[in-house]
Amino acid sequence: MDLSQLYAPALDEYVPEALDFLSKFSFDSMANDMSTPEGLAQARDLDSLGGDLNDLCPALFTVGTLDYLYDDSLFMAARWRTSGNPSELAIFPASPHGFTVFPTKMTRAANDRTDAWLAQVLEGTDS
Repeated sequence: MDLSQLYAPALDEYVPEALDFLSKFSFDSMANDMSTPEGLAQARDLDSLGGDLNDLCPALFTVGTLDYLYDDSLFMAARWRTSGNPSELAIFPASPHGFTVFPTKMTRAANDRTDAWLAQVLEGTDS
């Protein structure tokens, strides 16, 4: 079964600061290598404004209220759901972009929420 847990998932051409920042790094991932033009094109295929989001896997969107991609995350979560995909949105107060890498109470809460969501999704599947 495919699953997605998305942290600040919307990286669109209308957020040039995010793409400029990300272009300085190499992101090696089985799902999407955003260090290549093809990888960036693939990311834009999941564009929160106009990409085709039909028939995608269940997703948990995790975002902090201080994240510079907060609005994008809310929009993407809404589009994911209205496209018929199972989704949940977990919002954490006073938390910046990338907050889950810091040893804080919000990180523990986000990790607990992720664990609970994953257990719930996996419980509903046939192994």
